[in-house]
Amino acid sequence: MHNILRDYFDVGGLPPIYDARDFETRFRVPRAVFRREYSAVKDEPFFQQRINATGKLQAHPLQTLVAAFRVVAHGEAADRADEYVRLSRIVIANYTKLLMEFIVRRWGPTYLRRPYQDEVNTIMDRNMERGIPGCMSSLDCCHWEWHQCPTGMAGAYRSRKGTRGIDVEAVCDDDLWV
Repeated sequence: MHNILRDYFDVGGLPPIYDARDFETRFRVPRAVFRREYSAVKDEPFFQQRINATGKLQAHPLQTLVAAFRVVAHGEAADRADEYVRLSRIVIANYTKLLMEFIVRRWGPTYLRRPYQDEVNTIMDRNMERGIPGCMSSLDCCHWEWHQCPTGMAGAYRSRKGTRGIDVEAVCDDDLWV
């Protein structure tokens, strides 16, 4: 646990090993956003540190949050971070799911909603000033290959190349409202 704290956060008055740019590269969010998320999630019952049946402390909330963020930030498999954070694949997968449910429940009404009309007007005016009138936002799309697609669903998710996958689309404005 100490290596995670030392790598990304100041411990004992020493600066973290990774600077703000490295932190943002690894977690895809600024350190301040990560800390805000940690402050919000650390008191949730499912993220609190408990004592297991053998009398030992289970994973620290920061340890589980680091593991879940690594999975979410890069779309990597849950077992890729297991040696670094010293948690099993199952535990990391569970905490990733719990984190996503918490984020949607906590910040969904604020950030995952349709914009109000005055916000739409502001966005449209800003884009008109930039020389792209009528443009609401930017669209990005990628094909995500679904390696573990259930066999029964494979036909519905087959691409033109014959691989199984889905197209992921994201629309956001310059304020990063998705």
